[in-house]
Amino acid sequence: NEDDLSIFKLLFRELEYSIARIEANEKANEMNKRLKQAAITDMLTGIYNRAGMYQEIEKLEKRISVTSGGMDVGLMFIDLDNFKHYNDTYGHDVGDFVLIKMADIFTEVCGKDGFVCRYGGDEFLIFLYTDDRDIFKEKAERIYQIIDEADGFSAEISEKLGQSFSIDKQHQISCSIGIAAGDHICTENDMTEMIKRADDLLYSIKTTTKGTYRI
Repeated sequence: NEDDLSIFKLLFRELEYSIARIEANEKANEMNKRLKQAAITDMLTGIYNRAGMYQEIEKLEKRISVTSGGMDVGLMFIDLDNFKHYNDTYGHDVGDFVLIKMADIFTEVCGKDGFVCRYGGDEFLIFLYTDDRDIFKEKAERIYQIIDEADGFSAEISEKLGQSFSIDKQHQISCSIGIAAGDHICTENDMTEMIKRADDLLYSIKTTTKGTYRI
């Protein structure tokens, strides 16, 4: 009857309002997730930025806090060689493309053994959950192998530019890597000190040979 119909209309309106509120909350939650992800992610390469790195370090500290004797951790501090030549000579689009490709290489080599971040500019860090020097050597040599096979990304850049592109070996993109590791790492300060050691090694490479790694 008419009374029942009025009640059902009221119930359906309330149901519509409830569904709309749920959808609005879901959209807000999704937006918050995206904002949080954007805050810790490098917009260009898709890997962690420095804020994301410290978030992962905090997670490591929590894991360490429930263990005795700390944790075995190491890192590779990487600075790109000849990046400025690409960026200044061929433009920022090519420079950005090279950063993306190098980040992909570091991510591939790291795998599930740790995480990668863009520390700033053309500097990257690879954290590994080990202090095994042989593993670091293996991964560094794998990075150089992939870079060498890429031949300066000539083919990919040619496709991107829509014209032939080649670059001499002397100016091809490469990287220098300082490696530091330690057992019984317990605090963020320990990791900060490890970053400094790796940075010092990197500096010694950049001022001498370049294009190699040092532990």
